[in-house]
Amino acid sequence: VDGFVLSLGRKCLVKDVDDGRERAQVCISYGVRKDSELLLNYGFLRGVTMDGIKSDDGDVDRSQIRQRLAEAFLERYSSD
Repeated sequence: VDGFVLSLGRKCLVKDVDDGRERAQVCISYGVRKDSELLLNYGFLRGVTMDGIKSDDGDVDRSQIRQRLAEAFLERYSSD
């Protein structure tokens, strides 16, 4: 079985209560990075969400995700 051990500091774990259920989110710091580095190396951009992207069978539609990220990046950095 592949796996890993994760050690978290107190500020890395953010707890939230939603609809009476407690959930936790792990916050990861990528350091100071340009948007191009975040997109190419980690596959995301700050402020771009994937809300509402689903395929017909309810799974995540990867082509729509790539398109949304590409459009957001070009919108930010293409000259008019």
